Parts: sequence; C-alpha cells; structure tokens
Amino acid sequence: MANFALIPDRNNLRRQITDMLEKQCFAVNQLANGELEILNKSGFQLNKVREKRPVPSKGTALEVKLIAPKCAEFHAHGIVNSNFIELEIDGPDGFCKVYSSTKTKVKVSDLPVGVELKACVRGVNGNGAGEWSETVTFMVYGSTQHNNAAA
Repeated sequence: MANFALIPDRNNLRRQITDMLEKQCFAVNQLANGELEILNKSGFQLNKVREKRPVPSKGTALEVKLIAPKCAEFHAHGIVNSNFIELEIDGPDGFCKVYSSTKTKVKVSDLPVGVELKACVRGVNGNGAGEWSETVTFMVYGSTQHNNAAA
C-alpha cells in the first residue's frame, strides 16, 4: 500500500498554490483596471470559474470476500468524488484498524481468526471525508478452516 500520510501535505500545498494564483489574478485585474483587452492579452479566461468539488458520496455497498487464511478482500461500491478510500475494521477486545487505498478493492491480511469483525468504508478528497457506508459483518477463517463465504 502507498503511504497516504502525505496526502494532507499535498492538499495543503494545493491550497497554497490556489491562494497564490487567486492573488495573482487579483493583481492583474487591478493593473488592467477593467480593460478587457488587457485582461484577454494576459491569458486569463474570464468565463471560467472553478467548481468546488463536493465531499465524496456515501458508499452504496461494501463486499467482503475471504481469499486466504486470515485474509480478506474488500470491494467498495458507489463512492463518487473520492481521491482515496478509508476502510475501518473493528472487532472484539478493542481491535480497530483503518486502511487507506486509492483503489476500491483492498486486500487485508493478518486479521483475527474465528471472531466476528465489522467493516465500513468511506471516500475522502481535498474537501473532506464522506459518510461511512453501512457496516458489514464477517468472520475470517484460519489455516485449519476452509470456509470461503463471509457471514
């Protein structure tokens, strides 16, 4: 998996660049003093306004497929406008892990065996995190068990 700890830094840099460009646009507008000919020669396209991207939509489904002992694959469906997804897996005795991926399918290994686990997913972009999907309950098998279906 990629290191997603750098995403907030990247988003912060994007905001700084956007702020700088907005200040430059303001300066050009001030220099042009409303003269459209000067503004057109400057290269600014006056008819374009950047749309703000909404936070990601809530996922419609989370599919769990047991693929090996202590290992499962999670497939998120219906998340729109996300840069990456966050998958949260909860279990007994305080077990809670969050995984991030730019793909909608995430493979997770070393899961606790023979206990009920719960998972949910949400999309995240530069404007924030979307709502968590509905929770899916499943159980992972160990090397001596051969159950291939999620509960």
